[in-house]
Parts: sequence; structure tokens; C-alpha cells
Amino acid sequence: PSAKQWVIGGQWAQSFKIKMIIGLGNPRGVQLWTVKTASKTLSSENVSVPAGKFTALKVAQTIDLELVTQDDTTPMKSTETTIAWYARGIGVVKSSSGKFTSMLTDFVKP
Repeated sequence: PSAKQWVIGGQWAQSFKIKMIIGLGNPRGVQLWTVKTASKTLSSENVSVPAGKFTALKVAQTIDLELVTQDDTTPMKSTETTIAWYARGIGVVKSSSGKFTSMLTDFVKP
């Protein structure tokens, strides 16, 4: 998103498609993914993760996934809600979705 959207209350949406070819033999499996995200910056928070302490923007994201496989034309759909904390100049330092949480453990500044 643009810099204007990286403020508390900022919102943005993205969508993209992914085509995956699975396997090396014949026939190969093909998966067609449609991904749509809606994001909103909720607050600024201090976050501690194994890589250190960061001031980060807390962003709520809703991700709509649709999958169609080569063998089945009925789409499989799911919606995921995540919270991610973004530190300036680094990116995601923590992410939480349901039962799963991931945290940055190390990084090297270029």
C-alpha cells in the first residue's frame, strides 16, 4: 500500500491470481487460486519478539481464498482473519491467525 495508507485507520485491498502446477509426471495437477485481501491499520504498538523490540503498526487482514483444481470445477472457498504487526524498514515482525502465531527470530539490515 501507499505511504498514505500506513496510518492508524488506513485501509487498502489487494487481489491476485496464482496458477500452480503440481508434480513432474503426466498428468500434472493444476491449481488456480484467487486471493483477495482487505486490510486496516488498527493501532501502533510496542512488540517484543525473539528478534528484538519494535514499534509496529497492528494491521487486521481478511483473506478470501478460492481454489479450483484441474479435476474439480467446484471452487473450494475459505476466509481467514489475521492480525500482523509491521515494523518500519523491516516488515512483518509478528502474525497471528487463530491458533497460530509466528514471530521474527532474526534479521539482517542491508
